[in-house]
Amino acid sequence: MAAYENSVFRTNIGEDRTITVTPTVTGSVSGWTMLFTATPIDGSASAITKTTASGISYVSGTGVTTVTILAADTSSRTPTVFEWTLRRTDSGYNTVLGKGLWHLDQAT
Repeated sequence: MAAYENSVFRTNIGEDRTITVTPTVTGSVSGWTMLFTATPIDGSASAITKTTASGISYVSGTGVTTVTILAADTSSRTPTVFEWTLRRTDSGYNTVLGKGLWHLDQAT
């Protein structure tokens, strides 16, 4: 199983963003079902979610996983800080693959 480090990143409201989650130990994640959830830490709005069916992709054999956040995912939001997690959710698994903070800032 791949182990991942915590990550903190920033993006502006209404911008496309690709988040790369890199394992600290390489390994295959081929065929895994994954869920990305970003929840505002102040509870001010609903969570943003992505799945391997929509928004999550990976490089076979390396464990490097990308999550695509679309401009539309944040365009109606106000600046906030999200706590995000990337999990493996296959039957029998509930493994945190990555986690951290996401600062959503007002575009300048």
